[in-house]
Amino acid sequence: MTKPRGYSGATREQIRPKQRAEIKAACESGLWPLILAGSVGTGKTCAAAVIYGCFGQLPMWYRADDLLMSMAIGRSGSVRVEAMNDLGELVTSEIQYNKFVGRITNRSAVFLDDLGTRKSSEATYQALFDLLEWRKGRPLIITTNKTLAELAALYDDRIADRLAAGSVVKFTGPSRRRKA
Repeated sequence: MTKPRGYSGATREQIRPKQRAEIKAACESGLWPLILAGSVGTGKTCAAAVIYGCFGQLPMWYRADDLLMSMAIGRSGSVRVEAMNDLGELVTSEIQYNKFVGRITNRSAVFLDDLGTRKSSEATYQALFDLLEWRKGRPLIITTNKTLAELAALYDDRIADRLAAGSVVKFTGPSRRRKA
């Protein structure tokens, strides 16, 4: 199983049992997107990496705000993206926008890590809106430190409503990165 760079050692045992059960139920329900939300360091990206490894056809993994900016800039030509290749390596490439749309639409799953870490512009808003439409009813997993209300304030109610149509799993507790 390939996992995103930096998370090759992520295991399901690192996900708290409550969140593991909620993630399993959400994936089985088919209500997408799946939002993994909570404070920094609570295990959202680790959980997403475990889910990533469960997809047979190689899914796509992106830092959310970087992808949205690349989509906004590339709308009129090509999109510069960083993505995992079949060997689990992070590779930067430039592809035509229409081919990029095909990739996003047809992959088994798309992962957006850390949605909402930057202020939205009209162009990045439109990129997120388009992405949510392209992946409607298909696996889209998003990690964020924001609540749905905070995402609504950052983007708007249309984006928040599309996100809320899926499933939300909340991660709580202190940062796992800090040593006691």
